[in-house]
Amino acid sequence: MAGKKPRRDQAHVRLYQHELESAAYRSLSPDARSLLVELRSFYTGRSNRVHMSLREAMRRLNVGRRRAQGAINELIDRGFIRLLTPGAFHRKVPHAPEYALLHEPLDGERVPEKPFMRWQPEESSHG
Repeated sequence: MAGKKPRRDQAHVRLYQHELESAAYRSLSPDARSLLVELRSFYTGRSNRVHMSLREAMRRLNVGRRRAQGAINELIDRGFIRLLTPGAFHRKVPHAPEYALLHEPLDGERVPEKPFMRWQPEESSHG
């Protein structure tokens, strides 16, 4: 394998320098950072809708329910993802929650929102 060049069309996950330096990214736990990479790995460039159940997040992060849910909550809070459709078990076929990755345009948008670039930590009132 040494010396082989990677193919340009090979699937990959990209994190831009401005994202990595943002206050939102810097505030993420290691679990949330890992989950962001996992969620972005589902993005195909066609539709900005990715599905991931809590159980799948637990499996991919190799953590328990509380930590996986915490990582999802952090990504939502900081503006990296938005919940579009909650998961449900009441249908004939259970389905996982559907998220939008906010670094890419959502349906009908020309420019991505990128709310994580505007996120700032709350000021402490304990001064």
